[in-house]
Amino acid sequence: MISRDEGRASYGTPASWIPIRLGKTSMGANHDIHWPTWKAELVRVAQQAGFFAVRVANVTLGQEICDHYARWIANSYHGEMTYMEHTAQLRLNVQRWLPWAQSVLVFAADYYPREPQAACRPESTAETVRISKYAVGEDYHHVLRRRLEIICEWLGTHFPEAQWQICIDSSPLLERAYAVAAGIGFWGRNTMVITPRHGSYYFLGCLVTSVALPPDPPVWGTCGSCTRCMDACPTQAFVAPYVLNARRCISYLSIEKRTPLSPTERRLLGEWVFGCDICQDVCPYNKRPPVTPFPEFREGRIVREWEPTSTFISPRSNREFTRRLAHSPILRPGRRRILERVEAVVENLRRRTKLSQDAPASNQLRSDDSSAGE
Repeated sequence: MISRDEGRASYGTPASWIPIRLGKTSMGANHDIHWPTWKAELVRVAQQAGFFAVRVANVTLGQEICDHYARWIANSYHGEMTYMEHTAQLRLNVQRWLPWAQSVLVFAADYYPREPQAACRPESTAETVRISKYAVGEDYHHVLRRRLEIICEWLGTHFPEAQWQICIDSSPLLERAYAVAAGIGFWGRNTMVITPRHGSYYFLGCLVTSVALPPDPPVWGTCGSCTRCMDACPTQAFVAPYVLNARRCISYLSIEKRTPLSPTERRLLGEWVFGCDICQDVCPYNKRPPVTPFPEFREGRIVREWEPTSTFISPRSNREFTRRLAHSPILRPGRRRILERVEAVVENLRRRTKLSQDAPASNQLRSDDSSAGE
């Protein structure tokens, strides 16, 4: 966790240095707690579980994020992710589905899967396709849930009458919005939450609770004049700073889109079969990302960032495919859709290889034509 003396990026909070009294409205029984002592212990428990930060947000989101989300849905930038629209009111008001909710504990865990200098990009061939770094290991939903369940047990010893709900990217909860509100990081132009010393290669897990805890302040941070993420996106998925049109996003096309890809969408995939890291790779805050302490997220645990196509093509049945990729988030779209993506990427790489092979010959022809005219 970032220390208290890091200037504007400090994770300190004046609210954490006063004792608080939790009354009947939040716990059903009077309960005194010395907040700084308890928060320090919570941080220790979270770090032991592998999280580099834990922060508190009020359950009520600000009007600005609610308006932003409503505009995003109205513009159909969510594509085929209809659940984002159907659950909009639940996401913007957690108390609609958890009436007892008062606070949200936000946990952050690094997932960068290797030492940065260990990256070894192979030659672009039709035999090697690319996987997002978050997906080279085990499914984070299951890994983080196990860790948060341990923390819930510890919390239960302090708040035996409180209610808790674990949320890891599969509940109607805007985890990133709560991460910003709690001071985990600040909004990047690529819509990722950026933490000054950790970049954006980390997972978020949340615990919604009936306990009314003092919220932490937001962390100061800015992208300045940098637009590298927007400039690097090969599909122009960012229609404006902080606004992503998922319909053009490689991650959406490779994972979320359920209907068959159009010829244009197949080309947009480039070399990516599952996910995309381009807008994060170019971010200055990710220049030296911390390596994950989770062995479950390390590269090679299941696959590598540049993975042979044989991993996906060789299995001859759904059962064999599932066995080969057991515990991987890559199983989420299903074998049929993954094979469709592999086929599209292989086409793209073959096309790219042919163009690179044709280029020298084309240059030679132009040179010969020029010489003939002299």
